[in-house]
This record gives sequence, C-alpha cells and structure tokens, in this order.
Amino acid sequence: MAHLWREDQFLGLAEPAWVVQPLDGEAAVPLGGASAAALLLRSRSDEGESWLALSATPSGVALNGAPLRARIRVLADRDEIRIRGFGRVFFSTEELACIVPFAGTPTTTYCPRCKLVLAPGWPAVRCPSCRRWYHQSHEYPCWTYTAQCLCGHPTALDAGFQWTPNGL
Repeated sequence: MAHLWREDQFLGLAEPAWVVQPLDGEAAVPLGGASAAALLLRSRSDEGESWLALSATPSGVALNGAPLRARIRVLADRDEIRIRGFGRVFFSTEELACIVPFAGTPTTTYCPRCKLVLAPGWPAVRCPSCRRWYHQSHEYPCWTYTAQCLCGHPTALDAGFQWTPNGL
C-alpha cells in the first residue's frame, strides 16, 4: 500500500518529525493545504496500481527538485514532492510484512524456506523487498525462522518501514 511521509514541523523539535499517511482506499489526495496546489491520483490496472502527481500551476510544485512544468508525472518510490509554502512530502510504495491467507497464483508456489507448496488459504507473508511468499504459522514459521529473508529484508513482523526520510 502506498503512503506519504509528511513533514511535521509543529512538534517543537529541532529536526522535523515525519508522519506516515497511508493512502489505502484513497483515489485522490489533495496536497498543499486549502489551496490544493497538487493532487495525487491513483490509477489501478491488472498489473497493480500507479500514482500520478498533478499540479494546479506550472510553478510552485517540484518533484525531486525539478519543477513539475508538464503538470503531471507518474510517481515512483521515495519521490520528494515540494510545494511552495507547504513543505515536503515523500511518496513511498514500501509495504510492511504481514500475515495474510495466501490467495494462490496461476502456477504452483513453493516456500523458499521449507520448499513445500504454499496452498491457497494458508497463512503466509510476502517479502516486501523480493516479493517471495513464505509460510507463517505455528506449524510452519518459515518467514520468521531467521532474522532475514533470503534477500536480506528483516523478517520481524514488527520491523516497521526500512526507509524513512529522517536525516534528509
């Protein structure tokens, strides 16, 4: 699920704090306060979802430091959106690992840890980084069996986001 990292400068901290705003269920998200200088729009297809940044004006909105002159752009993970008078927002597509019933795939899927078949309906976790499916139950704790996925992503179910805009 896509989300935004919003800069919160009103907490009285020396460094700005970052607040996560999930975009789950949203189709359009205005940015820039009451003036809504920009709008994020979700587009869904069979291949997944994309998010577009639309600017109300040719200036005042920048994406990764460059003005959004064409007024529209497809967003990518970790894109920085700056709006004059509003501050910074980072768009992210990073997902958190969670246990869900395995929905199945067109071909047989094997757990990379135990090498057994993942059957539809079994509790499973999809690695947010490499997208491999693992069993995760009391009987088959394949996802949490070691500290990292085969790709190196942490396997703790409470690991949180691996990327934040802190320090940028």
